[in-house]
Amino acid sequence: MLLALALSLTACASKPAAPTAADFEVQPGEYRYQDIDVFFIETEKGNYCIAGGDFNKDLLGDSGKIFGIDGTNYTWAQPVDSKLFDGTNLKIVAPYNEKNPIPSCRNADGPYNDKQFVLTVDGFIVSDNVTVTNSDVYDLQFKYSDHNPVYMTFKLNK
Repeated sequence: MLLALALSLTACASKPAAPTAADFEVQPGEYRYQDIDVFFIETEKGNYCIAGGDFNKDLLGDSGKIFGIDGTNYTWAQPVDSKLFDGTNLKIVAPYNEKNPIPSCRNADGPYNDKQFVLTVDGFIVSDNVTVTNSDVYDLQFKYSDHNPVYMTFKLNK
């Protein structure tokens, strides 16, 4: 079964409570939201888990090199910890087309221009019973937001 996913989707979790200030106080190596435990519980039951959103970290690892604009001065845009999900049945999916890379986010320190720092911070988390067949960014040139929409196509494994 092949499905398309546009923008952000959260599956397998009940509606979380409204976030509090404590939800945004993150120490190195910690998860931003404690709700990630729901993913572990649900995948152990054999359920499919997919979440999408803005991670506020460089999902490609070196967007500055890929897009040709250095972002080392932007502390919020550092690479996501590549070992974040080691030892789990979850993985991060960063939308990327090697032949035509398109960033999902721009720095919002002014009106969009082609010399502005750009990177990919929007992506997905999937459980190991989900096979991702494609994931990319729609190039809207930040017309409506400081983000371009992302999408993912995937197959649910039996």
